[in-house]
Amino acid sequence: MYNSKTEKTFVETHFHNQNIPNEIAGVGIEPPDPKINFPKERFGITGDYILYVGRIASEKVVNLFEDFIEYKKKYPSNLKLILIGQAFIEIPQHSDIIYLGFVSDDMKPP
Repeated sequence: MYNSKTEKTFVETHFHNQNIPNEIAGVGIEPPDPKINFPKERFGITGDYILYVGRIASEKVVNLFEDFIEYKKKYPSNLKLILIGQAFIEIPQHSDIIYLGFVSDDMKPP
């Protein structure tokens, strides 16, 4: 069972299992209303940003903070790193790292 034709092609190319019966099931989604926008103003976010949504844990973010801070040193800009989700590790205090914590589904970007 595959989610997409691309996934099927990848697996068959690497594992040569074309002779095994299979189907592409796909994953249905409801496209978001294009009029709904991530409420940047509510959180005081202006300009460009990188958005991380998920559990904030060492095994998930690995070098995210260090790499972001290093990038900002090399390429000064107004770029922000916005974090949405429950934190299981300490988040560095940095003026360009914004931790919003857990937010409800209606507040998440589409």
